[in-house]
Amino acid sequence: MNRIKIRDHSSQELREQGNQFFIQKQYENAIKCYTAAIKKTSTESILYSNRARCYYMIKDFDNVIKDASKAMLLDEKNLKAYLLYIRGLGNVSKFYMSMTHIEIALNTCLKLNQIAKETSQSEFNSACKSLKKKLKVIIFLKDRENYNYKVSRLRSYYKGIIKNKKVNEIFNKYLKEKTPKNIPDSLCCPITLDLFKKPVITSCGNTYEAEALITHFTRMGTVDPINRSPINPYEILKNESILSAKKWFIKAEPWVKISETAITSLDVEF
Repeated sequence: MNRIKIRDHSSQELREQGNQFFIQKQYENAIKCYTAAIKKTSTESILYSNRARCYYMIKDFDNVIKDASKAMLLDEKNLKAYLLYIRGLGNVSKFYMSMTHIEIALNTCLKLNQIAKETSQSEFNSACKSLKKKLKVIIFLKDRENYNYKVSRLRSYYKGIIKNKKVNEIFNKYLKEKTPKNIPDSLCCPITLDLFKKPVITSCGNTYEAEALITHFTRMGTVDPINRSPINPYEILKNESILSAKKWFIKAEPWVKISETAITSLDVEF
């Protein structure tokens, strides 16, 4: 391992040395170099954002937030610092029930986009867009985790109180872990009430999930589930319009993809 020679080095030399340590993935040594450089020149934004980048690599997210915030304060056009700040907030938010960090991160995304536009640094917009989607996913997951946590506590509380089996069944029917949704009715099958996977449209103009419609035919005959009109199974077509609308909705609301999975906020990587 390379030894650090700090004494009598200028701030610029220490910064360059820190950069070399970073390239070599010697993040602790890089941090020492940037720290020494900051002691000599405490007003250079890049020194703080470089050190924040090192903290990010060793998953010290509290210091990522601290250094990135300082770098932004010293130079509001240091967009690398903004990205690190957002990533730091996103990672820290995973361990708390509070949405405060997420709200700050989303506001920072807006500011980053504005500065990127004003300074013609459009390359930062795509990175910010990706982070913004992940923040939306975190919001969805946190809502689900908060809800299910409350349900779990209520179930534990009433477990010793409700003894009657029938009453307990009714209780559990209405008090169960859920996946909160905000999906338009037009994108959900009227039979399953879930987001369409393979939407098909009947000659009556109604759209259903293909598998659910087949099951309906088996039980009730070839009639439309809603208006009960006779249907020719050979005239059922894939609903391309619904598929296009679903594709657009998922792009706008990325949490939809993970709404039915067991993924938690801890699984999201910033």
